[in-house]
Amino acid sequence: MEIPFSALILSTQRLLSLIRAALGMVFFMAGAEKLILGIDKWNALGEQLDLDLVMSGQLHVLLGAYISFAEFFGGIFLILGLFTRTACSFLMITLVVASIGLVNENQSLIYNFFFMILLILFSLPSKSANRP
Repeated sequence: MEIPFSALILSTQRLLSLIRAALGMVFFMAGAEKLILGIDKWNALGEQLDLDLVMSGQLHVLLGAYISFAEFFGGIFLILGLFTRTACSFLMITLVVASIGLVNENQSLIYNFFFMILLILFSLPSKSANRP
């Protein structure tokens, strides 16, 4: 029994939607945790970068707040499938910031690269986006 080509495309779209929603859930949960923990957590996030020459204490809190809100709302948008490319752009910035923090702590970057590849995949234009 042969599966029609249109059914394969439909199942691929469903799979990508499931992956997008799961990725959104990961970011949503991470952002929610950071938002609940508040300013102390935001300051700790900003200090992880260890860029004291460039950033003062207030900027640490601002950067931490950006990361928290970007992950929280970016996750919601990915789950719902709204503003996907914009949400992916903001989330990629947070992953770059996290990668800098991990490099400073000599930790593995494999998970960040995995999430970055998925975000890049979802930020690319699709064939359905080019409809007349």
